[in-house]
Amino acid sequence: MNKRGFAAKPLFFQRLFGKRQKGFFCFLIVLAAIAIEAGLLENAAEAERVIGRGRAIAFEAESAALARTLIEDSLDSAIKSELKEGIALNLEPGEIRERANRKIVLLFQRIEEAFNEGISARFYSEQGKIDETFLNKNSKVNVIRVRGKSVKAEYSYTGGLLKNNRVFAEISGKNARMLFTIPIGYTVSETALEMETIAGGN
Repeated sequence: MNKRGFAAKPLFFQRLFGKRQKGFFCFLIVLAAIAIEAGLLENAAEAERVIGRGRAIAFEAESAALARTLIEDSLDSAIKSELKEGIALNLEPGEIRERANRKIVLLFQRIEEAFNEGISARFYSEQGKIDETFLNKNSKVNVIRVRGKSVKAEYSYTGGLLKNNRVFAEISGKNARMLFTIPIGYTVSETALEMETIAGGN
């Protein structure tokens, strides 16, 4: 609950709302630019065509931005769930990393299947296909234990020894294109109390 007594919005909706505001202003700017261009045309039919094209571009751009937000939050959530379970099961860092990367590959596949009309999403890397082997080579998990207090698991995307193996998602429509990137050094962490891990392990 927040100070005003209302239930706080989940993180995803907070981020989505903030980004939708930015997307909405961009949407208005595009429409304004198109309206100006159309206003310079003497042919009414041509002006209407320009306005229609501008609206389509603006709508696709906003849809692509929302799709990117969904991908970002889904990725964070998928990794966090595996870190949390890995802590509860008292797994080794390597095991947690493999489980997290397996979940990431599955997530990417599901997203590509879901975005198949209007807006599409395609994941790739500079090395080609993204699979568990690729992700395992380019990521790591550290587990820090404070005896009797807490356990922290952190997933990091390292990009390999040369830190140059980036992951991309091209989000595109007929008139708009946007790029999602997992940056080198991207990290997600989860912390649990020592008592919780003992209970989970049993």
